[in-house]
Amino acid sequence: MLMKKFIFSLVSLSSLSLAVQANGEWNEAQTASQNDAVVATFDDLYLEPESHWRGNETGEDPESVFQSGGFLFDNYLWADYDFWGKFAYSNETSTVYESLDDQFHSAVGHGAESSANYGVAYVADAMFGPGSTCFYVANDSEGDTISGCYITNSAWGKDAVINGDGLSSVPGPFAYGDYFSLTATGTRADGTTASLDFYLADYRSENPADYYCLDTWEWFDLRPLGKVTKVSFSMNSTKSNDYGISTPTYFCIDNIGGARPQQEAEPIEIVSYETALDLGEYFSFDDEEASISYFIADAYDESLATLAIDGASLHVTAVADGELPVVVTAVQKGHRQYVCLPLVIKTTGAVSHVALASVKVYPVPASSYVTVALPAAVYDIELIGTDGTLLRRLASVQGRVDIPVASLPDGVYFIRISDGNDVVVKRIVKVSR
Repeated sequence: MLMKKFIFSLVSLSSLSLAVQANGEWNEAQTASQNDAVVATFDDLYLEPESHWRGNETGEDPESVFQSGGFLFDNYLWADYDFWGKFAYSNETSTVYESLDDQFHSAVGHGAESSANYGVAYVADAMFGPGSTCFYVANDSEGDTISGCYITNSAWGKDAVINGDGLSSVPGPFAYGDYFSLTATGTRADGTTASLDFYLADYRSENPADYYCLDTWEWFDLRPLGKVTKVSFSMNSTKSNDYGISTPTYFCIDNIGGARPQQEAEPIEIVSYETALDLGEYFSFDDEEASISYFIADAYDESLATLAIDGASLHVTAVADGELPVVVTAVQKGHRQYVCLPLVIKTTGAVSHVALASVKVYPVPASSYVTVALPAAVYDIELIGTDGTLLRRLASVQGRVDIPVASLPDGVYFIRISDGNDVVVKRIVKVSR
């Protein structure tokens, strides 16, 4: 990767508003339209056809900030040295990378949801410092919960994965064990942070059919970051040399704060205390050889049911009658689909077996172990996360069973106990001491 080494001073957060005002390429009409919008689509920024904006080409200060929707984006351009970094935007439709002139091409050829403009990020941590590629929530010092955004590779990133980057200590394209990832770190008003990972290319699976390099726009759910004032990005790759990552640290972004793509299934009646749904009936993927992972995407009403995912089965344990929308996400080769399953629970009078009703689970909260005290019989026990992930299964146990939880993140979990006929679910809380 062509890179000149300089030492730069970084602009402080307090200077954001001044930087926006100083950017001579803005006009009042653009500013007004952006302040009225929440979603950063980049289509509220003017571009000639087949062009890009990488910074203020005539400005004396290389630091600037631009706005799309309800977000502010850091930008750096040192035009004298033909060097830029952080965020830019483009509407170039070619997906080919042959030279640095193509660094503003995406792997898709257009914005998310077939729009024209999209953001382009160059994460130059070696130049600016870790986490310096940021966007900020505008006009709210307390921040906001961001729904998510669309992410894809740049044309250069995809080319490096498929054909090799020419700089790696291990030459050639990606192979088994390689990956190229993006980490988003949200900073809250009190200074605390949280991070999420997103894989742009992943070759770690034992099944070669699962290898992928993204060339489609995929949704990145940012809600787990919480209410944040800014989101910063870093990148990682298994391809490197003595100077660091050799994979070009570019990615493309669009529709920040927009609506998650989601399908709605027909209502599903749950008339048994215990029901298993085949999730494969609600999702459609192209590759029959590649594996599919399923997850419960959103929190749900635990007073109506508890949910667990085992492979492609969604196990529903009814607690009370009512309407329970459940959003499930399925992922294959980096492609994400979201489906809302409207469960209609009609199990009035369904109760667990009297023996199961006497099961005791303690302590609550727990830090090291959860003890399950079983009545006289043989049972199966499952430890389940709130996203439906099956974390541990103990088959044919009896008496008093201790389940280690010390390694789990703090939060809510479920203990599901079955005797083969009836099921009872107990809610536990893990806390560190």
